[in-house]
Amino acid sequence: MSGRKRAAVVLALLVPGLLLCLPAHAQSVGEWRNSEQLWRSTCAYCHDGRLASQLLGARLTAQAVLAAARAGPNSMPSFSASQVSDAELRALADWMSRQKKPATDDDGRSPRHAARQRSR
Repeated sequence: MSGRKRAAVVLALLVPGLLLCLPAHAQSVGEWRNSEQLWRSTCAYCHDGRLASQLLGARLTAQAVLAAARAGPNSMPSFSASQVSDAELRALADWMSRQKKPATDDDGRSPRHAARQRSR
């Protein structure tokens, strides 16, 4: 395979994966205005009931949030301490636990998720 073809194949394989990761991005430690901004910028895209478990109101411990953010279980991206500090993750866990669990439909999914599924 020629160099150009090989480069095209690599790009074709990498671009879709990179596009999936764009919504879940991290800034640098200290750049988050508050926990809600951190949630909306890094967590909500998946954890609003679309792709992964709804976490608002789940009363996760700070340790659970820290462990998941650092390890990136399953297909979740991991976030380094230079992207999100331990203190920011503890504050995020506290903020998440104080949020009300969103209303769900008959299938136990958030209305936003259910509307998305119906539109397919």
